Amino acid sequence: MEKVVKTARKALVPLLIRDILAFVIIVGVFWLIGDLLSFASNKIVLYEGHIEGKTGIIRTKKLNSPLDKVQSVSVSSGLFGKIFGYGTITITTAASTIAFAGIKGANRLNELINEQVEKASEAKMMKQAQLMAQAMKQ
Repeated sequence: MEKVVKTARKALVPLLIRDILAFVIIVGVFWLIGDLLSFASNKIVLYEGHIEGKTGIIRTKKLNSPLDKVQSVSVSSGLFGKIFGYGTITITTAASTIAFAGIKGANRLNELINEQVEKASEAKMMKQAQLMAQAMKQ
């Protein structure tokens, strides 16, 4: 019977490193695809008289509301949102509440929406005043 001098095996550490890196890359690719789909499906358009928005691909939420029906607009952002200038803007109307996550310049958009809501409210009051004045003349 021969005496065993040494038994050698494949090194475990390089295999684990390779497998962990492969896992991280695969998860990263799926994460990237999800982020790109989220980027493509998250949109708010502010017009002078109304606001439109869409979020989601599979479970889609849409917003199409006159500005005088907007009840509140709020912005929230975490640490990275504050550093990189994005946040979640939540718009509440008479019919629904929709949150748009990851909106670039969310604080500025909040200000613009509030300005347009105020203009719409003033225009509505002016129109009502004109109608009342016309009714009183008759």
